[in-house]
Amino acid sequence: MTVSWANLQRGFWFNGFMNTVGLLIFNQCFTSKLITPTYPELFSTEGMLTIMLWGGAYVAASPSLKPGRQKQPYTYAVFFVEKVFYTASHVLWCTRQAGSPLDTLTALAAQEPMTALFYAGYGLNDLLGAFCFGAATIKALGEPHRRAGAFVDKNM
Repeated sequence: MTVSWANLQRGFWFNGFMNTVGLLIFNQCFTSKLITPTYPELFSTEGMLTIMLWGGAYVAASPSLKPGRQKQPYTYAVFFVEKVFYTASHVLWCTRQAGSPLDTLTALAAQEPMTALFYAGYGLNDLLGAFCFGAATIKALGEPHRRAGAFVDKNM
C-alpha cells in the first residue's frame, strides 16, 4: 500500500495546523497556567514558540509534495526525527509521573481541561506525524527519477 503525495501533503498541513493553531488553542493563546509548569523543560514559552516554528516549516515544505516538484527527502527526515523526539518525550513524561499518568491527567482536568487534553494527546499526535514524515521520506527516496544523489525533473 502506498500513500499518495496528495495525502502526504494533507498530513503536512495537518501537522502544521496542530503545531500552530492547535497549540494556541490548547495553551489558550499562551495564557494557560498549567502547560508550562507541567513539563517546563519542553513547554516553556520559548519551547512552544519553537513548536509553532516547526509547524510553519511543515507547511512551507508541503508544496514540494506536489507532482513534478523536487522532493526534499532529507528535510522530511528531519521532520520525522523531530516528531520521534516529541513522541519519546511524551513517553518519558508519562513514566515520570508520581502516580499514574491517568492520575496526573485527572488532576489537570480538574483545573484546566484543555491542558489535560493536550497532555493526553500530544504524544499520539506526534507519533502520527512521525508516520507521515517517515512515509514522505521513504517515498521521496524511492522516486525512480532520483539519480546520483540529485533530483531530475522528469519534465525536463
